[in-house]
Amino acid sequence: MKPSHLESLSNLLRKNRETLSSLERALKMPEWNEFETMGIGVLLSDVYQGVEQILVLLIEKVHSRKLPKDESWHDNLLSAARRMSLYPDEIKRDLRGMLRYRHVQRHGYGIDLDGDRIRKNAPEAAKAYVVFEAHLLDKYPEIKDILSSS
Repeated sequence: MKPSHLESLSNLLRKNRETLSSLERALKMPEWNEFETMGIGVLLSDVYQGVEQILVLLIEKVHSRKLPKDESWHDNLLSAARRMSLYPDEIKRDLRGMLRYRHVQRHGYGIDLDGDRIRKNAPEAAKAYVVFEAHLLDKYPEIKDILSSS
């Protein structure tokens, strides 16, 4: 893997770890007001967005494959990544759920977010991200080296 790709991947992984840490702290809060709910909703969406950014970098830059950008782009990204074994089957359902949530959050429905539902689903999304990252570090051990050196 090119050094520039390794650096980009490690930066994305670090940013996702920070986002996940913030999400986990928020989940420990006993109550959320409407603004905290919206902010926590953004964190949850950002975890998935980070997964997409990593997958795009791996597919398009590292593996030099083109992803068509059409109305099914996000779904096609997950399908292509699965065919390339970029994430394990055990989190396929979680990633699909995160994609659906991302759509709701990103398309202006933040005011309608349900804090109880976020509180219920966010821990599963966080676990799925941890499994995703561990899978990547096993598949691309050179990423571990750059993460531990910085």
